[in-house]
Amino acid sequence: MARKRQNNTIAIFAHPGHELRCFGFLQHLSAKILYLSDASASTGQQRLQQSGDLLQDYGLQTLDSTMAIPDIEIYLALMSKDQTWLSYFYHKLRFILQKEQPSLIITDAAEGYNPVHDLCHFLTLAAVRANKLPVKIMVTPLTEHPHELDGHEITNCMVLDMNHKQSQIKTSAMNAYAKTAGGQLANEAKAMEAEFGTAVNTREILRPPISLSDYFNRYSKHKPHFEHYGEQRVQSKKYKEILRLHPHLAFALNFLSDLHYANFNHQ
Repeated sequence: MARKRQNNTIAIFAHPGHELRCFGFLQHLSAKILYLSDASASTGQQRLQQSGDLLQDYGLQTLDSTMAIPDIEIYLALMSKDQTWLSYFYHKLRFILQKEQPSLIITDAAEGYNPVHDLCHFLTLAAVRANKLPVKIMVTPLTEHPHELDGHEITNCMVLDMNHKQSQIKTSAMNAYAKTAGGQLANEAKAMEAEFGTAVNTREILRPPISLSDYFNRYSKHKPHFEHYGEQRVQSKKYKEILRLHPHLAFALNFLSDLHYANFNHQ
């Protein structure tokens, strides 16, 4: 009699909708999904219910819905360097992971595109390492080509080649989601298909995470995308202030790293 496969994969995403970038893997691994934000920043409308319905339709489930908060709260915490908030968020994620005991975690790649994406990446790394879990961490690209290896050897990545039916399911889910969500997400979906073509839905690649030092080195000589975007929004009077890598996001990432080492030294 075949042994039933244990459900021990957790996907941690900054925003609802990110699950579509590695939808094949999530189904293949029967992953549980956790979101840090409700994705309400660009439109004011949260997407938690939409993602929850989608996942349920395909036999997947979400974890603690109280973890997800409005984007504006995250932005304000980063802008104000709120240590209390960062510590609370970090320990809440640690508790969830300690309870679930995953052996594989999938999370967002840190691409410099959105500060909440990058916060999610490093928050996950810090929580996992502080818990000293024997867990493998892999990331999914969000704005880069879905097959981008980011300098890694293919042997160090996870590759899923989907059959025609699986590819059709993913494509249909992405199109339906983008149509319902509208706004920026729909525009991004159209732009991705125009740039990369529909063939990207036949293969998914997960790669190892980037280290904090490599992340800082990557943006030592040029600004991340989210700073350029913030400058445009300030010029158009949409934002009052610009959230920058230095000092705002860098403070949070270094603080989380310090929390990890503090917990490690006291265990």
